Amino acid sequence: MNADVGAAGRGSPGDRPAIMVVSDDSPTRSVLTRAIRRRFEADYGVVESSDPVAALAELERLRVAGAEVALIAAYQSMTARAGTAFLAQTRGLFPTARRLALASYFDASEMPSIARASTLGEIDAFETLPWSEADERFLASVATILADWAREHDRLGKGITIVGRRGDTQSQLLSDILQRWGIPVSVLEAGSPESDRFLSEHAVLGELPIVALPDGGR
Repeated sequence: MNADVGAAGRGSPGDRPAIMVVSDDSPTRSVLTRAIRRRFEADYGVVESSDPVAALAELERLRVAGAEVALIAAYQSMTARAGTAFLAQTRGLFPTARRLALASYFDASEMPSIARASTLGEIDAFETLPWSEADERFLASVATILADWAREHDRLGKGITIVGRRGDTQSQLLSDILQRWGIPVSVLEAGSPESDRFLSEHAVLGELPIVALPDGGR
């Protein structure tokens, strides 16, 4: 689902959950869309729109088509409609989609409106615009938001199990990284009854630390 929804354009629903990017500023929308596609296109279809009215129509079409929408990101300083006002209107269409308001790092004038929308529950998160399509700060924030949506929709499964020795720094580092990306992790101490049972039930062998998928695969 890689569609540009203009004033009268239409995107195509796909099998993947959608991420919608809405901004009437072409350079802003371009950087946002490239950044999100760069990191998340394998798992999410990306729809971009230059017009909030057309974006609402596209969301309605996706709803009727039975598509899932994980994230709706809108630029706050749009001319036709503030990003927070647009995001508030999307709640009835996709109540569980995460709503992200975006503003320039240098535009403090938008913060009162964004803070009010957050207090009213009209948005779920706020971020400053990425500096480039490879802005890791921005991408990490979006990853956290998507992980929260995925967890609510049980898309993360039962998580990953790490079996390691007590005090092992490698096990701790692996656990920290996975949790930072919103992936559920269970850490079992090697030699404990719990770890022995897990390894036996899943027939997992190997050098420690062992990182096992929910089905015991490595």
